[in-house]
Formats: sequence, C-alpha cells, structure tokens
Amino acid sequence: MTESEPSSQPSKKALKKAAKEAEKAKKKAERSALLEQQKLELRQQEVVDDSAAENYGEGDNFYPQTAIDKWIQLRNIEEHEDRECVFRVAVANTRSQSAKLAFLTLSQGLESVQMVVAETPEYVSRPMIKFAVNIPPESICTVFGVVKRTSEKIQSTTIQDFELQARRIYIVSKAQLPLPLQPADSEGPLPLEDKAPTTEVSQAQPLVSLNTRLNNRVLDLRAKLNHCIFLIKDGVDSLFQEFLRSHGFIRIHTPKIMGAPTEGELSACKPDTTNSARGKQRVSSRLFP
Repeated sequence: MTESEPSSQPSKKALKKAAKEAEKAKKKAERSALLEQQKLELRQQEVVDDSAAENYGEGDNFYPQTAIDKWIQLRNIEEHEDRECVFRVAVANTRSQSAKLAFLTLSQGLESVQMVVAETPEYVSRPMIKFAVNIPPESICTVFGVVKRTSEKIQSTTIQDFELQARRIYIVSKAQLPLPLQPADSEGPLPLEDKAPTTEVSQAQPLVSLNTRLNNRVLDLRAKLNHCIFLIKDGVDSLFQEFLRSHGFIRIHTPKIMGAPTEGELSACKPDTTNSARGKQRVSSRLFP
C-alpha cells in the first residue's frame, strides 16, 4: 500500500490568511499615500501663504550685489548696535526650540555669534524657521540681521553681549553631509600609528588622521587652533618685513634656478635644455637692500 502524496495546493486556511495579509498591506499603503498627500498639500499651502518667501533660499541671486560691499566683520559688531547689517558667515550649528523659534550659531574666523530666528509677520515665517534649522553645519551663508544687545551673557559664543535678530538668510555654499571631519576635531593631537589611543582621549575628542585633514583642508583650516597659528605667523612675517623696510630694504620677486623641476612648473616653464646644466626656474619673493 503506497502513501498518498501531499497536495501542492495551499489549504483554505493559508489562502484566507494570505488574503487577509494582502488586504492589510493594501490598507496600510493607502493610509501612507493619503498621509503623504496631506503633507504635500500642507507644504504647498505653506509656500502659498509664506509671506517671507523672498527672505530665504539657496543661492546668491536673491539679494542685490551691492550688499556685498556692506559686509560687516563680527569683531566690529558692537559698532552697529540696533542696525540691520549683512554678514558672510559659516553656520556652526542650529537649534530648534519650537515651530516659531530657532537659534543659529554663526562663526567668522575666531568670532562666533548667536542669531535668533523668531516668527514675525514681516520678516520671518514658519517655513523660514524650518529652512534655517535644516541648514547643514559648516555651510557658508549670507545673513541679514539686526544687532541687539542681550540682557544676559551668551556662554556658547565668543560674542556674549550681542546677538542677531534674523531678517534674511541665504545659503551661498551648502555643505554636504556627512562631513568627513568637524573643524573642532582638528584641534586634537594626531593619532600615533604605533600606539592605540587612550580611552580618555578617544572619549573626549575623536582623533583625526593626517590624511583626513589634508584631504579636507578647507574644514581643517577652520579649526580655531589652526587659525591662531596662522595669525601668529602672519604677525611675525609682518613685523619682520616692517623691520627690514625700516632699514631701507625693499621686497622684490626674483627667479631662482633649481637643479630639479618643482611640481607643476615643468609644463609652464621650459628652460633651454641645450646647456649641460638643466635648470628650472621658480619665482620667489625676497627682501634686498
């Protein structure tokens, strides 16, 4: 007597369960589509009702180019109290308090200042606040704001007695996330190849390798420590030139003959190779009496 082969057809119970699952997935997809449609309509309605649509955006074609001549340095901000000023800054971080209020930390060189983005009928709308909060860190922006004195010192910025009340915000160069490194991380020591990082150092601050720093030099140079080093070098160089000029020296640029080509100059400067001594030229600046 042979055993009966199992049927390849699914049972009625399995078919009923599959139909139930399909119906559930269909309803879930319909709810998701309806929710997305409602969100889209809400965003479109916000755009239509946005009274401050011209006060923010991405690009430098939103404001007149004459505004570039009026850029204010953050170090001189106290001279412009209660005035609307234009600043070219980098966004260090953003913080949202509510749909009606957000804070931006703006940096310029060694200086940083807080910008308050609060909803107002004339200048700032809720879509503008949402736009400001979503600006990626280290993006370069042109901002218009009124300089106001604060009642309490702001501990998170170098400028503690003044803040900016936002009027217009435009992204000039948008940073791509994720960033390969944070400028503050470049202020830490280089990792040692033959030694593992200690627990204390690794927990306090990430270690950034030299290759990462050199491959992302723009971010590396924004570190406060590097900025201070360049300021010191520039000051020493200026004092040295001032001393030499006071003794009758003048600065001239002369070609310097080298025994080997420098990188990138061989195609631009081809010396006469008929001579046995094959030299390459490189321009350098020197001070001579």
